Amino acid sequence: MICKYAKSLIIDLNYIIFLLLSLLFSYSCIYNRPIKKEVLLNEIHIERIVSRIEIMIFIDGSYSENRILEFENIKGVIENRTIYNTEGIAEYIDRGSAEGFISYSLFDKVGCLKFDDYMKDYYIKIVKDENIIIDKHSKSDTIREFVNYEKQKLIMKIENYKMLFEPYGNKRIVLYYYI
Repeated sequence: MICKYAKSLIIDLNYIIFLLLSLLFSYSCIYNRPIKKEVLLNEIHIERIVSRIEIMIFIDGSYSENRILEFENIKGVIENRTIYNTEGIAEYIDRGSAEGFISYSLFDKVGCLKFDDYMKDYYIKIVKDENIIIDKHSKSDTIREFVNYEKQKLIMKIENYKMLFEPYGNKRIVLYYYI
């Protein structure tokens, strides 16, 4: 008699464990973001980097709609946006402020402030042979590991990508759009 009940209990437990594991697997497939692999610049069909955007990831708050950037179900407030010419030299910089953006231009342009002296040195350079991007902005940065969002034509540093999964703290990340 005990043996009969033990067999049915084991069968029921196996069924429950199978059901729980199936639900857990389904949940992880649906709700987890796909893990991106780092790529080499030679693997990406990239001609040049068009812009560099610094964003601060946020959860909630009221912000001007023209300052919000959304990708991969993540929203961020644009803090700085730099637009580069074909040689990789910064031509326009938009800095976020409470009222919107303050625009700077390398050349005289209506509605834009003239570049400050230190802004004239901003540039970006792709070195495909060494698989690096040299980003000379407020400080010089050599980026060696990337994550590519091919659909959006966007590159992100691997450190920034890993930060997206950390639950707490300020998350300021830099995105590079390319053509």
